[in-house]
Amino acid sequence: MQLETLRCKVVPRRIQLKHTKGWRMPSDTRKVDGSTIFGNPFQVCGRPRDEAVEMFREWLAGADYGPVMVSPILTQRLEAKRQWILGALPYLRGKHLACWCPLPDHGHPDLCHASVLIELANKRVAGGRHQKVMSCATMDVDEELELVNRRLAEAQARVDEQRRRAMRLRRDPPAERICREALRQFEVSLQLLRERRAYLLKRGKSSDGRQPPPE
Repeated sequence: MQLETLRCKVVPRRIQLKHTKGWRMPSDTRKVDGSTIFGNPFQVCGRPRDEAVEMFREWLAGADYGPVMVSPILTQRLEAKRQWILGALPYLRGKHLACWCPLPDHGHPDLCHASVLIELANKRVAGGRHQKVMSCATMDVDEELELVNRRLAEAQARVDEQRRRAMRLRRDPPAERICREALRQFEVSLQLLRERRAYLLKRGKSSDGRQPPPE
């Protein structure tokens, strides 16, 4: 699939986190290291860094890495994490992303999962043929609102289904606990999307005086 990058004033980039005294994370930056839900579950330890990053990319695209995790419980958690990340991508749009991985030398690929998140969070499908890597600076309010509404509907469907699943597992406490853990992640994703939608509706109303559509 062909990629087209549009020129924009601010291009999201990858930031390397540091322990240096006095260092502060730049503004408009989201932390996506292993301490957050956005962390790469395929740790670099024990495998080449490029392999770990490629596994992360393929996993978000739908690859089944259940056998890698061995345990069915871990496999279920992995799927819940994937759905959460995909639902929360609008939260990362237009932001710099920070991780501990070393920055690449000039001309070399960035072997960090954060670079994958930057690409996916700032990408849209146009005309069904090409994908355009964009920042919020180039996507107008109506376009982003349409995308967020679609993601919101998908997230709500996941939350509803997970709630029904948790009810069915009430007689199996360990399974119910895992299910409700995934449910909390889905609910956080849903809340992030709702906040983004509210912001876009307010922004659209202030720019042209239109009344926002009903919830």
